[in-house]
Amino acid sequence: MIIKFIKQHAVMICLFLVFLVLALLGDTAREFFRYDPKQMESHHQWWRLITANLVHTNWTHWALNSLGLVLVWYIFNLQLKPLAWAGFLLVLAPAHLLVLYWFVPTLGWYVGFSGVLHGWLAAAAIFDVRGHYWVGLLLLLGLIIKVFWEQYYGSATGLSDLIEAKVATEAHFSGVMVGILMGLLWPDKWLVNVRHRDLPFHSLIKKKELKKSGGEPL
Repeated sequence: MIIKFIKQHAVMICLFLVFLVLALLGDTAREFFRYDPKQMESHHQWWRLITANLVHTNWTHWALNSLGLVLVWYIFNLQLKPLAWAGFLLVLAPAHLLVLYWFVPTLGWYVGFSGVLHGWLAAAAIFDVRGHYWVGLLLLLGLIIKVFWEQYYGSATGLSDLIEAKVATEAHFSGVMVGILMGLLWPDKWLVNVRHRDLPFHSLIKKKELKKSGGEPL
């Protein structure tokens, strides 16, 4: 049973452990792995496009992103097989930072998983829509409103104090944009048939559908 659990949730477990190890390494890891355009250009350290997503400003930042990771994984992990999720995240992570590199040259540095989480949620919402779970449209609309709001009014009050850094709302925006694109372009053959998943809020929807149709649960 433990082995089955590890196999099913290997992506989340590996990410969580990497977050933890890098957090324990403190400033050394943060300086070496963060998104830093100057270092990327002058020393060709383009691997920072991936590693910047894995380090955090402090333990509060780590806790918030780790909690986000667990929640998003719990709700949406069955949309794809674990290996497909690994590939998905390996594309999303550097892609959203490349968008920042190209379109937000004034951003001096960045760390954290929040950009990936926003992109992950956007893609997951579209995967749901593609599986005819229209509640995904509400999630996608909420994300779009949130990131546009942040561009005009900034992040939630007090969040910068908690993570001891300015919240990079640009990363949330780039994450959602890349996530939408990936959600639309992701091949059908790599997308699990979401109509046969048993996710927390989907089960409630199924019950309502059965009542309307007069059917019985399987």
